[in-house]
Amino acid sequence: MNVLMETFSKKKTCEHRECMYHLVTNFKKRYSGKIFYDHLWPAAYSWSPYWFEKHWKAIAEAKTGATRYLQKNHKKLWTRSQFNTLCKVDYVTNNLAESFNNWIKADKVLHLDDLMDSFRQRLMVKWNSRRKIGIKMEVKVLEHIVRQLKADSRNLRWR
Repeated sequence: MNVLMETFSKKKTCEHRECMYHLVTNFKKRYSGKIFYDHLWPAAYSWSPYWFEKHWKAIAEAKTGATRYLQKNHKKLWTRSQFNTLCKVDYVTNNLAESFNNWIKADKVLHLDDLMDSFRQRLMVKWNSRRKIGIKMEVKVLEHIVRQLKADSRNLRWR
């Protein structure tokens, strides 16, 4: 707990990451070719600095201007090998945020109370539709898994 509090008490409390989809969209306006398709995405998805460097060197050997462009114009983190290990989200795209923004697009003009009520209504509709799907799928789940899930959920204080 102490380490966590020290992390949040520092001046910089969060990482600034870049969406790989937007990075690639901007990158393809200037550079294209098989070498970038073979190495840019794998560099972003690489967990170890060794594999990142391997893909980075391949890009640099193909076109040194490409790596300079990335260093100059895309300074935020975009590769998993550079992500902080304290953060448990390893996405290199922001599709979740984009989907959420699209989902609430019409409601963004509402006042805060109305906006929160709209979120609540949308979530209730979503949860209800998923509950109905879950009821239909109940026979498709193995019996021992159902028993384990019920046993695990008995101690939860949810209604």
